[in-house]
Amino acid sequence: MHFNPHLAHFDLQVFYWATNKEGFRHDHTTYEWIIRSLALRYQFPEMQKVLDDIAASPCPCSEGIFSCPRLEAIYIAVINSYCRVSRVNEAMVVFEKMCKFIDGKPPVVACNILLSALVKTGRIESAKGFYDRMLRIRVFPDVYTFNILINGLCRAGDLGSAFGVLREMRSRGCKANVVSYNTLIRGLCGQKKVEQGIELSYEMLAAGCMPSIATYEILFERLISQGKAATAVGMLMDFAGRGAVPPGLDYFNLVAALCRAGEVGSAMELVNGMWDKGYVPNVVSCTTLLDGLGREGNWEEAAGLMSKMLDHDILPDTVTYNLVLEGMCNKGRAVEAERIRLLAIRKRLDSDAVTYNIIFDGFCKEGRVEEGVRVVDEMLDKDFIHDLRVYNRLMARLNKARKPAEHNQS
Repeated sequence: MHFNPHLAHFDLQVFYWATNKEGFRHDHTTYEWIIRSLALRYQFPEMQKVLDDIAASPCPCSEGIFSCPRLEAIYIAVINSYCRVSRVNEAMVVFEKMCKFIDGKPPVVACNILLSALVKTGRIESAKGFYDRMLRIRVFPDVYTFNILINGLCRAGDLGSAFGVLREMRSRGCKANVVSYNTLIRGLCGQKKVEQGIELSYEMLAAGCMPSIATYEILFERLISQGKAATAVGMLMDFAGRGAVPPGLDYFNLVAALCRAGEVGSAMELVNGMWDKGYVPNVVSCTTLLDGLGREGNWEEAAGLMSKMLDHDILPDTVTYNLVLEGMCNKGRAVEAERIRLLAIRKRLDSDAVTYNIIFDGFCKEGRVEEGVRVVDEMLDKDFIHDLRVYNRLMARLNKARKPAEHNQS
């Protein structure tokens, strides 16, 4: 059976209609179906009534000394439903009922749901007490149990106890995962202990746990806010050298922070260094760096970066693209600007009217008449020259550019 939200209001009627049919008896399949249907709609009184029915009329497969093996899943669905709306006390009552009716100890999944609900509602002392109870009844905690506790303690600002949970985790043979470390690193950064956070990231790597994108984002955010972008760059380059940077990491914030601080050269070194190690920057990082280089008038570096971007199919926006070409032309590098334009066309980044005018002006300033004529011809082909007056004005500029060039040759 499957839950249909459009017919959900009929589910309970169908369930009790079947209950009264002679010769029919509900089993774990129908009990689980109606519980999940009611849980999805948070119909708590009705759920409690069905749980009472289960206790009074157990599943046929529970006859004998053992309970139905699906009974745990039914109770977990109810517990989870209560916890989703922070009705933890009622969830605890259902947990107690489950412990009474199932065989053996309660599943760790049910315990984790309750533990997480206690933490989310700020009842950290109750969460610690419930964890102690888990140990007493020999429910062995898993990595999720420990992560829930670590998260709760970090949110409460009790980092000492959070690290104590990490140590207990290790002593019980449970390996900490990336969530464990990230939660602790976030807790340290929240208390402005970013250096200890960096140390923990190295400890994490030594333990065989690869940092995630979130690990770097947590540390970068705090370091940048403290004006320590250079420290973040050093850490990133070190981890990249160890092959410990996850694919898809966006280090735009670092590039932007360096450019804001006027350290455009350092930003360039970062991008090139990461690029050489196989971590290709995204278009936003490259655009930010191009803007920083342009503000410093370093158009040669900007042109080199633009060429590298195009070679790797990283296409800039039209405004940035035209600014770089204009900067090159103003530096007397129209030929190189034209080379970049032609490369861009091959990469499907078409020239617009602004692009053509920039290149044309650059050639005119340098007295490169033949190149200017080729640009005009291309503009005609692309329908960027709409009337004779515009064409005559362009040709007049070329004739004006030709005279100084002929004078210089004589």
